[in-house]
Amino acid sequence: MGVILRGSLCAAIASLAVGLAACSGANAPTGVAGPSTRAPQPLASPSFRAHRGTKERGWISPSVRFRRTVYVADGTEILIFPQGPRNPAPIGKITDGVDSAYGLCIDRYGNLYVANQYSNTVTVYPLGSTEPSQTYSENLERPLYPEVDSNQNLWVTNADNGTVVEYKHGSTSPKQILQTPGSEADGLGFDVQGNLYVAYRSSYSSYGSGTGSIEEFNLRTGKGTVLGMSLDQPQDVVVTNAGTILTVETGGTSGTDRIDVFPPGYQVPTLEVGVKDIPTQLAIDSHENTLFVSSLAHDDIYASPYPLLNPNGSPNLLHEKISVKGYGIVQGLALSDGQIF
Repeated sequence: MGVILRGSLCAAIASLAVGLAACSGANAPTGVAGPSTRAPQPLASPSFRAHRGTKERGWISPSVRFRRTVYVADGTEILIFPQGPRNPAPIGKITDGVDSAYGLCIDRYGNLYVANQYSNTVTVYPLGSTEPSQTYSENLERPLYPEVDSNQNLWVTNADNGTVVEYKHGSTSPKQILQTPGSEADGLGFDVQGNLYVAYRSSYSSYGSGTGSIEEFNLRTGKGTVLGMSLDQPQDVVVTNAGTILTVETGGTSGTDRIDVFPPGYQVPTLEVGVKDIPTQLAIDSHENTLFVSSLAHDDIYASPYPLLNPNGSPNLLHEKISVKGYGIVQGLALSDGQIF
């Protein structure tokens, strides 16, 4: 049986409802936040877009927030795969703001950073969002790899001039620009002391050729030191908690499609692990139990237990973890439970 309210009682209840709506933000927009100029922030309760499958908006499964995931850049989209069984199906896709995506990284709050090399931007996606919350563009000239330090500052390497650009947290204007000895700056990573390591190429052609090395920057003094490795078309760099440098070479000559392992102080690798067809980005989990690497020409993500040597001294072999065939050309990757500085 219904109840009918009349007169002043009805008006009072209506007034109370309006007040409660104003306090609770009932008139505020709902759903995933659109692009803005604010710095990426941690989300206490991220909202998730339903699986719509539209190319314009992408889609993300709600299970992303509960699972360890691998983000893969394949040019025009970022695919999100669950970690676990081999060759899983994607559980998410981001397309908005993604253009010629190359390197990826994820910060401690789950924000995804995408370097879009030919649109000269880095776009940022909060956890669960398919729309960018932030776009960086100033002083970017074919950006390849992004990385976020322990203070949430963003660092980006440039392929067209060999520089590294730092953006202080909360700002899209560069704080400083570091120049490597190379004409192309590639992968970068930090050690536990906060020092920055940058792979670079001393020469560049339309085919991306060039030998290079790794430069270590002490960010307290601003001084850079070339470490002396001779690398054939280096790409990404990872520095473990023990100070071991992992990098990839993509020269393709004399078996230089590989992962190199340099313990502290070494200029010659103590271990070389072959990777099929142009390895591009490395990612290691936060406990340093598993190392991942993307293969550009083979459209695969490979993984291996870390360290890369078995107790008997034989190398751990890479095995195919995720096949991205049929989606696009693989460039970068990042882990939701990856290394955090």
